[in-house]
Amino acid sequence: MNFWGEPDISVSFCEDKYKEVYWIAEFYNTISSVFFIFVGALFLKSRISALAKCIIGIGVGSICLHGTLRFYGQWIDELSMLGASMYGLNEIIPRKKPKKYLPITILLYLCFNKYFVIFLTFFSVINIYLIGSIFKKKWRDTYVFLYVSFFCVGTICWILDQLFCEKVQHLYLHAWWHIFTAIGIFFMMMYNIDNRKSD
Repeated sequence: MNFWGEPDISVSFCEDKYKEVYWIAEFYNTISSVFFIFVGALFLKSRISALAKCIIGIGVGSICLHGTLRFYGQWIDELSMLGASMYGLNEIIPRKKPKKYLPITILLYLCFNKYFVIFLTFFSVINIYLIGSIFKKKWRDTYVFLYVSFFCVGTICWILDQLFCEKVQHLYLHAWWHIFTAIGIFFMMMYNIDNRKSD
């Protein structure tokens, strides 16, 4: 019997369910989510505190999602991911004010949240644009290089976890996605702070 009830999320993950602790659906995916909270907390008192709060929201949402496998955890996780992506874009290209589109993005998400592919498309397009915008301008910057590198390695882990579950299940690759992307986000936050100082 599942501690949090029958899973009702629109995406599946490779990790065995309720194996390590009876009240945590996916133990390693849940524990690794704490990295987002830690990274966000480091920047709470900086000028990018709104972005830091979104990163903390990703951690809290990811813990809810992987800990329960319930829809409310997925909503918190995915809305925070979209919010952080939009605020990240706003830091990179502030003149275009992309965060003004956040309410529309949230509305569209709420209309189509039952279809994980819709969220994945939104998230991927925003982040490809975000990475492209940074990389085009500052590809020699160490923070940018590390951000893109860690984010790409994390993305490869997630893809492998989804496509080759039976062969890679023992590696807990989705948990590594959390760790690598959290490290990448740390470098992106450092880039944002340093970039504004030099403006």
